[in-house]
Amino acid sequence: MLICLLLGFGIAKGASYTNPVVDADHPDPGVLALPDNSGYVVVSTGVKNGNAYPIMTSTDLINWEKAGYVFPSGSWPVWATGYMWAPEIHYVNGMFHVYFSAKSNINQRFSIGVAQSSSHTGPFVDVGAPIIENEELGVIDVHWFMDPIDGKPYVVWKTDDNAVGQAARIFIRQVQEDGITFSEDAPINHILSADLQLEQNVVEGPWIIFKDPFYYLFYSGNGYLSPHYYTGVARGFSVTGPYEKQEVGEKDVFLHTDLNIFNSGENSTFVGPGHGSVVSVGEDWWFVYHSWRWDQVGESPGRVLLLDKIVWDDTTNWPHIGTPSIQSSQAPELLASDQDKSSVANLWAKVLRLYDMVTIHVA
Repeated sequence: MLICLLLGFGIAKGASYTNPVVDADHPDPGVLALPDNSGYVVVSTGVKNGNAYPIMTSTDLINWEKAGYVFPSGSWPVWATGYMWAPEIHYVNGMFHVYFSAKSNINQRFSIGVAQSSSHTGPFVDVGAPIIENEELGVIDVHWFMDPIDGKPYVVWKTDDNAVGQAARIFIRQVQEDGITFSEDAPINHILSADLQLEQNVVEGPWIIFKDPFYYLFYSGNGYLSPHYYTGVARGFSVTGPYEKQEVGEKDVFLHTDLNIFNSGENSTFVGPGHGSVVSVGEDWWFVYHSWRWDQVGESPGRVLLLDKIVWDDTTNWPHIGTPSIQSSQAPELLASDQDKSSVANLWAKVLRLYDMVTIHVA
């Protein structure tokens, strides 16, 4: 009986899914595994009927439910005039922070803001002013990362150089524990530039993870309306760089359109995959990202939400997906249906009590 109880608990296997996991417009998804292990939350680009940044929740990264908006109509930041782009949600210093980009009425350029809440579904309150501005260029695509080695938090962002015909750049700076303010002596480090032909002056959507011994910087290149939009990877031994790009051909980058099919004029199902979040589930890493449907670039349903498992090359330590999966794939293997790790301890306690009862009864 005890054996049956133990075998019946643990990793859920056999479940499957087929992309897209959400067949609706959710560009630039920023995903967070909730700190209580109860599931996941995602925020994405978009304004619908005056409501900015849709929120969805899930227990398995596959089935998502709508959960409102970061900024419902009438609650926008006082400085934001529109172009609400590329949000991410993170758990910072005991609060849920949504980092985002918006056009500012202060300098009429893209600036980076933060909204806070005690709940992952809000209500969120903007901190009152942008935390990062640039008088000459817009700043967008903000990412927050805590270094697991020393516990120091950082903010990463892109300057919108490509909007003025220049090569885009990505920067990183250590931020205070509050996730909002910076020390005056905290340097700004330039860690990536759009210096490859296939990037077409664009590097954007940065996301950093640490997988010993490297820091991996995932980013997207090329124009988001192009079928050649893709996700690449760079890596380094320090979070502040230098980073080495994985320099491979267009058909061998981390994630890309199935160009063999697309270039033949046939239905490649998904086009221009990129700007995603890396999420760890147990020992595995998964990528949640957006993509257009074939022959519907710039059209409804927009950039739909996809999920694929990251594969790691044991020899080179580079990650890879290839092209978006279009067949049924094995779902992430999750602990228990409610994902609450505390239930492991609770179940084990029950098993031990049952064992004591059985032992006493037999004796």
